[in-house]
Amino acid sequence: MVAAGEEQGGAQKQGREQRRSRGAWSAMEARGRANTGRGGRVCRIKRWFPGPSECHTGTIPAYPPRMSKPVIQRFPLGAFQTNCFVAWVPAADAGSVGRECWIIDPGEDPEEVIEFVRSKGLVPSHILLTHAHADHIAGLNAVSAAFPAARVLLHAEEHAFLNDPQLNLSAFIGMPITTRGADGTLANGDRLELSGSVWRVLHTPGHSPGGVTIVCDGANEAFVGDTLFAGSIGRVDFPTSDPATMHRSLHTVLMALPDSVRAHPGHGPSTTIGAERRTNPWLQDGGWAAEG
Repeated sequence: MVAAGEEQGGAQKQGREQRRSRGAWSAMEARGRANTGRGGRVCRIKRWFPGPSECHTGTIPAYPPRMSKPVIQRFPLGAFQTNCFVAWVPAADAGSVGRECWIIDPGEDPEEVIEFVRSKGLVPSHILLTHAHADHIAGLNAVSAAFPAARVLLHAEEHAFLNDPQLNLSAFIGMPITTRGADGTLANGDRLELSGSVWRVLHTPGHSPGGVTIVCDGANEAFVGDTLFAGSIGRVDFPTSDPATMHRSLHTVLMALPDSVRAHPGHGPSTTIGAERRTNPWLQDGGWAAEG
């Protein structure tokens, strides 16, 4: 379990998860070839991770005094080990029963997420999607069926991804995914409230056109999707990716956040903006020069 300032799991566990994630696309591609069965071309995408403009505006809301900090539980799901998160703010007595929660990026085989939410007595109000690639929406139908009152929100640029296997990339692995539609949008500058904690939406396209980051400035927490990873960044060679846009999202938007912000990525362990600013090779001068 990850609360503000806590690390999830041991280094050994994180290493195993990262290794599984990095090889997952190959495994899914192989499975897709077996399922295609008609000699159809399957895109040769070997891994989800790559190989070797809006800054802060306005007033950042202070975190309410005496309010519990958000608790964030991470679930690496499916062959891609895609991080699904459950976030909630405990009651004053640290209880969770009846507390509102969000479910972020429900990936493949989400049964443990559903069981966890029910066991805690949490009440999902929203299912938030940082973007709508296959590995982040594979469990959306199941989670939505389990919690029908939860509203599905994502950026308008990717509403069509939910029922288009070409756009969400599932067609390329021979396992087409379509899901229920969205209930609303996440747009740059939107403010969301979770039990008194205020979060804002930043549009961070590049890996995909509707990628978003969801930030709680007062608690120094951010869900960054596949824009930023610990020591790496998201791929920019997909059909709807754009390297120059990704470069701007990383350097103009995410690197405008304070060093203390804890970034929860779509794959791998959590990190901080400060750690990535200092050590991520893709963010250093000369580490990656995007065209455009």
